[in-house]
Amino acid sequence: MRTLSLLAVFGLLALLSGCPPTGVEPSPEAVLAGEWDATDQDGKIYVLQFNSEGILVRITGTHASGTEQSMSVIGSTSTVDGSAVTVRVPHPEEWSVFTGTLSSDQNRIDGDLVVDTEATGVYIGDVLITIPRGPFVLVRR
Repeated sequence: MRTLSLLAVFGLLALLSGCPPTGVEPSPEAVLAGEWDATDQDGKIYVLQFNSEGILVRITGTHASGTEQSMSVIGSTSTVDGSAVTVRVPHPEEWSVFTGTLSSDQNRIDGDLVVDTEATGVYIGDVLITIPRGPFVLVRR
């Protein structure tokens, strides 16, 4: 009887060790996690930083004066549906919306930025950042 109990315990342990770990599956947006170089149509480069959940949390760019500025982004949302990517950044009473297509190797996004404002810049917090509308290419760093 003792041998049978030990075999049952070892058998159960063997079965459990072969099971995949339990937990929450990562969201499709998690594919965006990390830093991306975003290049606009004029060749200007911004660095976009996404957290582990794929939410845009920081933008770094160059101010008109030539100094580099980095700012936290609060309240952005990201959606990844297959290869379709949408990133929305709120600012007072308006949104900046980037839509693009994720490459099959998940290291490039070709897309377009729409800023729902006539201003040439967007205030994120107290910082004005100029982000032109139009085509953007994001490449994973």
